[in-house]
Amino acid sequence: MADKSGDAKLTLAEYLPLDVQAKHHGEEHFKGADTDHNGFLDLKEFGAHAEAKLGKTGQKKATADGPAQ
Repeated sequence: MADKSGDAKLTLAEYLPLDVQAKHHGEEHFKGADTDHNGFLDLKEFGAHAEAKLGKTGQKKATADGPAQ
């Protein structure tokens, strides 16, 4: 579980292991996803960030009707 503190938010330290490009861009990605600039990613921010990243890589997204096609 990434949310080590159980507060339903990710800190930068909790986020970095999830970002495959963290070594070079992790803090930049975190700050870009933290749209309310409170130093945490809530579920809405993390979801929007993940969706944007999947769209940029060209991966197909799963839908409510089933897995990615």
